[in-house]
Amino acid sequence: MASAAEARRVVAERFKAGLVTSTEVLDAQQALLLAEFDRTRALANARLAEARLDRALGNRWKMPAVTVRELTRRFGAFLAVDRVSFDVEDGEIFGFLGSNGAGKSTTIRMLCGLLRPSSGSATVAASTSGETRRA
Repeated sequence: MASAAEARRVVAERFKAGLVTSTEVLDAQQALLLAEFDRTRALANARLAEARLDRALGNRWKMPAVTVRELTRRFGAFLAVDRVSFDVEDGEIFGFLGSNGAGKSTTIRMLCGLLRPSSGSATVAASTSGETRRA
């Protein structure tokens, strides 16, 4: 199978030679873009399915990209993040939603290592974020 770049080159040469119309060129380019999109989407879906299968089969040789367990952050008496736990598998798209003041930014700061958790643990790409302290 020819690469997309090779296919574009052939279409351009045929257009210059008057063998295809501009509409046919646009149709060919659209088909190439759709094919590339389909390949990209299929690859992402395959990676997510592989991660889910590994988890279902109990294959522990493959760790999640992000693991958070009982993550808590206090600022004095104020509890900003209260025992958050989740996993994000490799290839998974993860949304982090909540109202203002729910602790989203504080949690991300802990995952990035900018803040230490009051308690709990966070691992990103097999690296523990900061030292975990128990309150």
